[in-house]
Amino acid sequence: MKGSLMRWWWSVLFAIYSWSVHAVCYTVMVYHGANPPYSFESNSQFSGLFVDIFDEISAQTGLCFEYLPVSVARGQRLFEKGEIDIEPGVSPTWRQESTNPGIYSYFYARSREIILARVGPVLTSPEQLYGQVMIV
Repeated sequence: MKGSLMRWWWSVLFAIYSWSVHAVCYTVMVYHGANPPYSFESNSQFSGLFVDIFDEISAQTGLCFEYLPVSVARGQRLFEKGEIDIEPGVSPTWRQESTNPGIYSYFYARSREIILARVGPVLTSPEQLYGQVMIV
């Protein structure tokens, strides 16, 4: 009897904890328009790497993420005011002057920068650079 009562109490406490975890919903900034492959709108729904990451976190933790499409400048202002909880894909160096600098995770990716010079063939469109590594 005593053991079953303890199990019942633990079940009740776990249920309350589980409910409170599911009740938490964080606002995630995604750029309106497009920022592929990180975030973009497809068939009136948000898609992309950031959405995939937060969907997986949600599946594993039960946390709720709500996507808010805004411009970069407006998103930064809303983050400063505490109206956006998460701004993915931001480097700490970009927010050094911020009054609300945030908390940053480890980098999940690295990128190569493209530097253009006048030496070489004349480029007529950005598509000519896709997949290219240029050494200056």
